[in-house]
Amino acid sequence: MFLSSSIDIVPAKPQARPTIKIGGLGPLSITPGKDMRKGIELAVDEINDGDGVVVGGTAYDFEVFIEDNSGTTGLPDTDKALTALSKLTVDDEVVAIVGGFRTEVMWGIQANLGTTGTPFLGVGSTAQLISPYYWRVGPSNGSLLAFGLIDLYGFGLLNTGVEKITIIREDVAWTPPLSKLVQFYLGYYLAAMNVTSKAIVFTDDITVSQEAGLDAVAAAMANVGDDVDALMPIFSAPVGKYVTQAWFNDNMSQMLAGINVEAQSSTYFEETEGAAYGEITMHPNPPDLTPTAKTAAYKTGYDAKWDEDPTYTATFSYDAVFILKEAIERADSFDKADIQTALADTDMVGAAWQYKFTSELGPQLILADFLPNGTKVVVPVPGTESTPYGSITVHDLYTASTVGFRNKPFPTTYFTQWQQNGTVKTVWGATAAITDDAVAFATGQSALEWPIDHAEHGFSPKQAPGFELPLIILVLSGFAAIVRTRKRKKF
Repeated sequence: MFLSSSIDIVPAKPQARPTIKIGGLGPLSITPGKDMRKGIELAVDEINDGDGVVVGGTAYDFEVFIEDNSGTTGLPDTDKALTALSKLTVDDEVVAIVGGFRTEVMWGIQANLGTTGTPFLGVGSTAQLISPYYWRVGPSNGSLLAFGLIDLYGFGLLNTGVEKITIIREDVAWTPPLSKLVQFYLGYYLAAMNVTSKAIVFTDDITVSQEAGLDAVAAAMANVGDDVDALMPIFSAPVGKYVTQAWFNDNMSQMLAGINVEAQSSTYFEETEGAAYGEITMHPNPPDLTPTAKTAAYKTGYDAKWDEDPTYTATFSYDAVFILKEAIERADSFDKADIQTALADTDMVGAAWQYKFTSELGPQLILADFLPNGTKVVVPVPGTESTPYGSITVHDLYTASTVGFRNKPFPTTYFTQWQQNGTVKTVWGATAAITDDAVAFATGQSALEWPIDHAEHGFSPKQAPGFELPLIILVLSGFAAIVRTRKRKKF
């Protein structure tokens, strides 16, 4: 009787729900790929712990298969991506894939998507779209990123006296068109909108290998003239960290403001030992903003699971999984073709912004160069040279990121700055304006901290220490202890 009574009061274990297989693909050895995985896993946990994905009146769980396309250096590799994609689509039989990082890789996998009919929700590449199966969740395409930089400099940093700019960028496919767009259109828009009579001058366009080390980056930056007001970095690979370190090491007076994906990490200040103080970087989902009704809960959940703030690939991956859930439930099917059709009707508010896809005939073009008279010269995306324009349907993002607009529900470009106390604040893209007015700083009307004193933060020696080594080690040990015990500011 005792045994029987004991058995009666133990609740029956819930029967496992059937699953829907989805895939993830990214370079898991570097920050964008690692954070892609974190975003996917958080969303899948929330869905599976909740009501699941309901199809035909039955609740399903998501079963996720994540593949790595990191090459020997950790950077994304196209051949590995193709192998991983084949495994996901053929062996694992996933119904859709979330991921993607590096333009060259995205170009290389388009044929596979068309052959297998697998919807691919891109969350880490600005690549021009050449397949109807590629759906851009984020970030914005290269043209819109360029206009974000134009917005920051022409309508913000110009007020602080920035007129001469040097671009430094990683030597990969996504940066040349972006650099050319910024250089051409920044002056054009300022003149067209009567913003200023000042002349914006680009003094140089420096490129470094995505595999370059600190010495190579520092050597490239040594050529920046003393009369330059700002350095505009354009980096998505880990080499961007060396730009920050070289900027600090050489005590450069130029403002550092552009795109440095590594600088989005909530641990970047500690990782650079304070050298990041003053750096401004594009950030789709700043830690001090809640652009949608879902942002706060998402950030709380992400911090609880991973003990850090999310970067852009984490946020877009998280939202992409929920976009898939909604599309599957609208279609009442997890057949690939049905999901592909249902995605066109997406109109969802996510943690980053509101998602709605275009369904326009393309393909997109990639900017090649400008003639001396200002005429644009464009070429088709590789692989589409023989394809008649207007024959491919592309699915890009609806956006309100027109120069000068703020606080729109669709994709908006924000820029954040690492502050003196090691926190991050949004300095452009919200309602605040950038100014060098001390009163604006004091009253909170501007979050920008400038000028800065490199000597106040960081330690990154230019040469090996000599007899002072024991003392330096002692000082560093104390600093490291402070960093480890310092409580991160929560937003």
